[in-house]
Amino acid sequence: MHPSRIGAYPVEREVGRGGMGVVYRARDPRLDRPIAIKVLPDEFARDPERLARFEREARLLAALVHPNIAAIHGLEEADGHRFLVLEFVEGETLAQRLASGPLSVAETLDVGRQIAAALEAAHEAGIVHRDLKPGNVILTPAGDAKVLDFGLARGAEPAGADSDPSAQQSPTLTFAATGAGVILGTAAYMSPEQARGRRVDRRTDIWSFGALLYECLTAKQAFPGETVSDSIARILQTEPDPAPLPSDLPPRLRALLARCLEKDAKRRLRDIGDARIELEEMMGIAPASSRLGHDSSAIRATGASAVRVDAPAGGRLRRSLVLAAVALTGALMAWFAGALLRPDDSAREPLRYTIKAPAGWTIPGDACMLALSPDGRTLAFVAADSLGVSNLWLRPLDSFAATLLPGTEGALLPFWAPDGKAVAFFALGKLRRATIGGGNPEAICDAPNPRGGSWGTKGVIVFAPTSGGPLHRVDATGGASQPVTVVDTTANETAHRFPCFLPDGERFLYVTLPAREGRFDAWIGSTRNPARDGTPVLRASGAPIYAPSGHVLFAVNAKLMAQAFDAGSGRVRGEPFVVGDPPAPTSYSGAHPGSVSRNGILAWTSGPSGSNRLAYLTFDGRMDPVPGIPERSWSGLAVSPDGRYVTVDESHAGTSDLWLIDLARSLATRLTTGTEIAESGAFLPDSRSFLFGLNREGLRQFYRRRVDGAGGDSLVFRSPVPFKNVVDVTPDGTEFLFQQVSGDSGWDIYASRFDSSQPRPVVVTRHHENGANLSPDGRWLAWLSDESGVGEVYVGAYPGVGGKLQVSRGALTPPLWSVDGRTIWFVQGMARMLMAARFDPATGEVATPREVRPVPPGILAAAVLPDDRFLVIHSPQRASGEISIAVDWLGGAQPAAPSAGRNRAR
Repeated sequence: MHPSRIGAYPVEREVGRGGMGVVYRARDPRLDRPIAIKVLPDEFARDPERLARFEREARLLAALVHPNIAAIHGLEEADGHRFLVLEFVEGETLAQRLASGPLSVAETLDVGRQIAAALEAAHEAGIVHRDLKPGNVILTPAGDAKVLDFGLARGAEPAGADSDPSAQQSPTLTFAATGAGVILGTAAYMSPEQARGRRVDRRTDIWSFGALLYECLTAKQAFPGETVSDSIARILQTEPDPAPLPSDLPPRLRALLARCLEKDAKRRLRDIGDARIELEEMMGIAPASSRLGHDSSAIRATGASAVRVDAPAGGRLRRSLVLAAVALTGALMAWFAGALLRPDDSAREPLRYTIKAPAGWTIPGDACMLALSPDGRTLAFVAADSLGVSNLWLRPLDSFAATLLPGTEGALLPFWAPDGKAVAFFALGKLRRATIGGGNPEAICDAPNPRGGSWGTKGVIVFAPTSGGPLHRVDATGGASQPVTVVDTTANETAHRFPCFLPDGERFLYVTLPAREGRFDAWIGSTRNPARDGTPVLRASGAPIYAPSGHVLFAVNAKLMAQAFDAGSGRVRGEPFVVGDPPAPTSYSGAHPGSVSRNGILAWTSGPSGSNRLAYLTFDGRMDPVPGIPERSWSGLAVSPDGRYVTVDESHAGTSDLWLIDLARSLATRLTTGTEIAESGAFLPDSRSFLFGLNREGLRQFYRRRVDGAGGDSLVFRSPVPFKNVVDVTPDGTEFLFQQVSGDSGWDIYASRFDSSQPRPVVVTRHHENGANLSPDGRWLAWLSDESGVGEVYVGAYPGVGGKLQVSRGALTPPLWSVDGRTIWFVQGMARMLMAARFDPATGEVATPREVRPVPPGILAAAVLPDDRFLVIHSPQRASGEISIAVDWLGGAQPAAPSAGRNRAR
């Protein structure tokens, strides 16, 4: 039963008990606000050491004024009781939150950086908390983290001074009125030096912080134990179990955990401020030092360059000059912003400039990875870090700085809401929506393998959830999606992609696949009627985008083009004309060439080049280019069983040619030359013949050829299905496997004998199955499927694939077998981690995959060589792509006749 009143404060309820007192929720009648009252127990009040410690807590807390530390309002005494009057923090403790499961990586970064900021403020005031744990952190409904209970805190001691290991100085064990051996701190979060009763400084909080971060990610203690002795033994002798950590944990966060939980304090992270900076950079938050007022001794400019100007005491003149320079810079930026956002109609020469990637990040060449807000004020774009993990960034065009949008790991293909208050994107198998200035992004619906989307003025999003099949529609607030177009199989169509709404909010432009003579047909669809009539609007190298000026913009033969367009009738008028510099090559078939705003601003990408290299990748991450082989726009890859020959295909101008590479002699020979698409397939067991695909008469047919060219090409297989490709040949050479788009079921896996034209289904479901790969003995098949909503690797017996086992937890690539057939390789998670799953060919059992190392960015295709090295196609990314901006894009455009198109991609 709690008291009804403590001093002048009515008590509402008890909210907690600890070694240093009982905490009640009460009310301050003078200010009419909730408060927390922490009362020292009577038996402790008789202990001078306890009483001194309690009063020290009051002084320490009064010295800490920080948004992530619960504030102290006063130290009072009434009726013989001493108590603290504290800020009452609404919410649940971090311990209570973790009882329902771990936090996401994004949530952990956010909570962690707030706790680190609180500890940083305490450490700068000479205060060590010494009892940091989830129970001493409150998460408020507004998303703030507040650190509580500095009851064990004390001022930092002089360097080199050892603490008294007695109960009076160590939080490990202490004396109380009820007897010895009462735990004052929490053993599971103690640093090794703290557990040993040695000197305690700010590094002990860093250890506890690391243990807390681990628990946020796993909902498990880093050093659990049934007893205090068990926990202390683990702290002193063992390392945290890495198995419960998320498979997609960024390596940078993993490294920070290791630095914080280093047992040797001399090797541990030295400053909690460094942890805060690391976490903020992982979130994409600008350094706190760039915000005016954080550091009174410096003013730093954000953007491409940063300058620190010290302001020593008495340096008023220098400070005034600096402030004047900042004011002048701001005025110039405001004027420049006005020029950007309010183009002068009388000036017909467009203003053009480029935007580079944030430091340490790479902008992909795909123009479909950027989107201008409708008002032209903000650019959303995708950029990837050094490990290839993509995030969504926002760049106001009146600013030199871009900001990472939290919670957007894995982001692809962004597009804006018509009011500019939210941006949609795809990530981790979902269509997602992020409110600008709001909380974490929310999932709208499933989109396992997306190909573009558009948000209409009537609250409907039209998008391509997969690489094949029709477009879908979904309410922008969420729900199940429904098909909104019908794939015309009689015309050999396989997919509809990259929609763009017209002004009425019901009709939209989109393209159909496959390409015909290097170009895609663009049509008009409707959210009201899935049927379509008439003829295509135009043919181009990708999907057109609608410009409010009354034009459509599209790419043709590596040129950015525009043509007058009547949105009412859906017809183009006049002649097309060149708009801007050549757009960068795209890796998405049918992708649109850029983004345009209502006020005449156009954005597209330029560079890097589409040249890739063939290279050997070793397990230590070394990339060695194959000598003598030129860099070209290589894509598909197949290796002969003896490891000597490789077939690759080179894409260019909407077509692709097949090449044969002799690794032993470092020779590359072109095998096809023409306007049709040729694709690598698979080698036969003798390594002297191979299968490949070639588009002829609108269909992809399979041919067989010897490596020496003798006998020419022989037709192996043809069917009315236009979209298919060879993936493997059985070790006995009697069958080959291929994948094809089968009606509404998407990609499926089939097999056919060389002496038969009747294929048999191997893995056929209503989901997408591809990337099939036979084990070296031919008894097992591994493949990639999106049946769970995201890509996963499965394995089953061959030739009769009945049951299957799931191998991965979120695979990004198709599986590869080791030469002995006892390991399945694949890439998993946002960190692009190379995973190895041990496999027993006798029983079909699969072990839990283990992490090998992050895969270097830019790997486009891979195969395993007989020596168990990887042969890869690698995009060197010598320079990040740049985003080109044209203000008043229509000014200065020159008429030009379009020429032959280009496109070939995934």
